[in-house]
Amino acid sequence: MSATAPAGTSRDIRMGILVLAVVLVGVVLVGLGVRYWTKDSPRAELASSGVYSASPEALSPGETFVQTEAMPSGDLMVTQWISADAPIDTLTLSPSWLEDAPAVVADRVRVVADDELVEGAKQVTDQPRRYPFPAGASRVQISYRLVGAVEFSDSARGRALARLTTLDVGYDPASTKVTHSVVAPAVLNLACSAPTTPRKSKPCGEALTDGEWRVVLDRTEAGERVMAQLTLG
Repeated sequence: MSATAPAGTSRDIRMGILVLAVVLVGVVLVGLGVRYWTKDSPRAELASSGVYSASPEALSPGETFVQTEAMPSGDLMVTQWISADAPIDTLTLSPSWLEDAPAVVADRVRVVADDELVEGAKQVTDQPRRYPFPAGASRVQISYRLVGAVEFSDSARGRALARLTTLDVGYDPASTKVTHSVVAPAVLNLACSAPTTPRKSKPCGEALTDGEWRVVLDRTEAGERVMAQLTLG
């Protein structure tokens, strides 16, 4: 005579099987997710490769486009695209305008020259950093995070001033046209100043939307410092 399992026991067994199945599905999904973000992932390969991504605006030889995006934390994510009219053999990132802001640091520095990821310093603090291109490069992309460049207002919630929006980027031949785009939840205005008189600024640029201002600098203005008044929250 065979024993019959109590109804409660059968339900417990079915419930255990169901829970086990859910756990196994979860493990598989997590495994797929990990694989997606590992070195086998096309997205991860793109992030770690030297692929030169397209500028938001088409560039002619001799032109540069710089995009600075302000984060709610006050960090600035900067990407610069250079289209040179002759090969560039060395690029220098310098904190030359940071004398009045010693706490500013550029990290996560990434330089791509003609689709090749360039070896070099990942951080710029108080000393210029050089990035050589032995074969020369006509297309260069630079990206980094700028920390400490933004001062928040004590009186107006979310109001902030970006004392600078980029590092000083040196290369030869210099660009004849430089477009700066500053993006934030709200950009109130931009101000530009010459390297020789950084404390004497003048209004510059214009609003494209509430969240983006642009200024276009010609050959004589290309080295100017760009500051921004922002609302970040």
